[in-house]
Amino acid sequence: MDSIDLEQEQLRHKTFLSMFRILLIFGIPAIVSYFLGGWIDTTYDMKPYGTLSVLGVAFLLSWTLTIRMYFQIDRAFRELRQKQEARENDENEKKTHKQQ
Repeated sequence: MDSIDLEQEQLRHKTFLSMFRILLIFGIPAIVSYFLGGWIDTTYDMKPYGTLSVLGVAFLLSWTLTIRMYFQIDRAFRELRQKQEARENDENEKKTHKQQ
């Protein structure tokens, strides 16, 4: 197994683990904002707007983090594809030189 194949396998594993991170990115803020929103609702007597506003902020934060993670993983896969294409081009050039 060469270095590019190994790197590709590591990226697949990283992507798989990112699914669990995404669950945590959405789950933890949702739970915290539910309780924090409930506290704001009872303390400031603004039911249900405290919970809804805190849940909205948590939702936006979660999506921002998720999109950022996506771009990082996408960039890593693009770099890997470029390495693979460069390796394939080198191999093709070597084959054409051997045939001549």
